[in-house]
Amino acid sequence: MAKDLRQYLALLQDKLPGELARVSSREVDSAWEISGLIRRLEGEGKSPAVLFDKIKGKNMPVLSNLFASRPRLALALEAEEGALAKEYRRRDGCRIKPVVSANGPVKDKLSRGDQVDLSSLPIITHCEKDAGPYITAGITFMRDPDTGISNAGIYRIMYKGPRKLIISMDPGSHAYHIFQKCEERGENLDVAVVIGHHPAFYMACTSPSSLEVDEMDVAGGLMGEPVELTDGHTVDIKVPAQAELIIEGRILAGVKEDEAPFGEFSWHYGPAKQSPVMEVSGLMSRADPIYLDIHSPSADHLMVQMPAREAALYRRVSEVMPTVKDVFMPESGCNFVAFVQIKKEYDGQSKLALLAALSSPLIKLVVVVDEDVNVFDPNEVLWAIATRSQGDRGLVISPETFVCLLDPSAYSSASRNIKGAINTKMGIDATWPTGFPRAERCEVDPRWKDVKLTDYLDH
Repeated sequence: MAKDLRQYLALLQDKLPGELARVSSREVDSAWEISGLIRRLEGEGKSPAVLFDKIKGKNMPVLSNLFASRPRLALALEAEEGALAKEYRRRDGCRIKPVVSANGPVKDKLSRGDQVDLSSLPIITHCEKDAGPYITAGITFMRDPDTGISNAGIYRIMYKGPRKLIISMDPGSHAYHIFQKCEERGENLDVAVVIGHHPAFYMACTSPSSLEVDEMDVAGGLMGEPVELTDGHTVDIKVPAQAELIIEGRILAGVKEDEAPFGEFSWHYGPAKQSPVMEVSGLMSRADPIYLDIHSPSADHLMVQMPAREAALYRRVSEVMPTVKDVFMPESGCNFVAFVQIKKEYDGQSKLALLAALSSPLIKLVVVVDEDVNVFDPNEVLWAIATRSQGDRGLVISPETFVCLLDPSAYSSASRNIKGAINTKMGIDATWPTGFPRAERCEVDPRWKDVKLTDYLDH
């Protein structure tokens, strides 16, 4: 059985049934109601994936919050939760090229031209001040006009009409680079927006790899089998045959329109701007597609990217620090914070790890800890800062450094105004300082370490 969204949901129901909730009897609204429930669940410390069977005025179920849990991401890679990062790195190093088929489930229903009406899709309006409904789990496929290498990535896509979308592509993204090539030549760019597939497929499409890497090779490695591709319906692009639905069209050269505000992963609104327009030419879907949505200002958005970002950061640090043990990016850090665990062997080693991690454009704050500190537990990391760091020796400051455009505190280096891409990065060395007698960490007697309260309760 080919791996797809449905195969994963069946596996989830079997292995982690408490991680999937289903709303079958109540009709919900695609405008604000779904995201309201997801936010409420998150506020209560809950993170199930939720399948909504009945959407007001639509004939398609919506799946949301799929990626908001490390156990679910680990299940997608057939790994234990604690081994997620390690298993991702292993599979990322074993890439598998896709195979091409003449057909696939995504071609069950085909439409083109005036037959296409995107208003029939349950495209979600997420936050109070969003400019409109947004496709947030759409993977945009395109091909580099010079190399012919295909590229796939997730970008926010605003619904503007039955056959009109606006795609936000930040400078520095692969999609922006490819589109710029076409626009300079006055050429439109064929694209396909893929909605709904196996979680490992999505993790691959958030991989920060180079332009020379085809994300479908990465996806094959993560899924443990080749991705099945098929020809597009109205565009000259190979698309995943096992997807739920695919919107095809062309990004128009020289045409931009207002897009945003939109609630982003930093829990702030991304500002309004001019973004490229996509003219829709075709739609493919399964006979009974599931519409996948990601609520951006939540763990759902952050978590789908985490394994790829942690793996990239691990590789970056390990190039200068072979004793790095692991890397963790906490959800509350909004992709801007990283914890690095090392085996410290000599003076200055932790500083090298700090500098390597801070060289990532996305990372704004790094904390380096010893190998006896649980890097996956923010409370232990804070404890290490409190008991092992020394401000005059362990603080690294990097002013006037390029950061993510969506960092709401970033500024312009020229004017110091907010809404730039410059900020001061910081690293904290929370390892035990060499040359100082190490204080012994207290633990309970090992014979009683795993005792359970239930052993003592009356039954």
